[in-house]
Amino acid sequence: MKKDLEALVNDYHKYNTEVKELQKKVKDLNKNIKTNFKELGISEYASKNGVKITITETERVTPNEDKMLQRLKDMGYTDCITTKEIIDVAKLEDAIYTHKIDATKLSDCNDVKKVVTMRCKYTSNK
Repeated sequence: MKKDLEALVNDYHKYNTEVKELQKKVKDLNKNIKTNFKELGISEYASKNGVKITITETERVTPNEDKMLQRLKDMGYTDCITTKEIIDVAKLEDAIYTHKIDATKLSDCNDVKKVVTMRCKYTSNK
């Protein structure tokens, strides 16, 4: 069993290192291709080997909520604004710490998600 684990760990490290190196190369190539497309003023290219690259530009709009809220207030459209109740974590922690609230009575209010993390790096032992 240990021998199998030894091989698995070493193979994982080898392939993980290769993937990271390839991801960096792909990222650099992607940036370089986009720069070339922009400089040439093209949005499509097909290589002699039949590889076709198409680049499209889209906008992703994410509202700046603070700015939007203030603008809506200034324009008098407060009916577009709602109040959302949130927990004051600092006050809750204080109430638990000072025993005003029994934390066990709130335990079923927490969603618990287990996360398994694996890290791989070289050690000084070879």
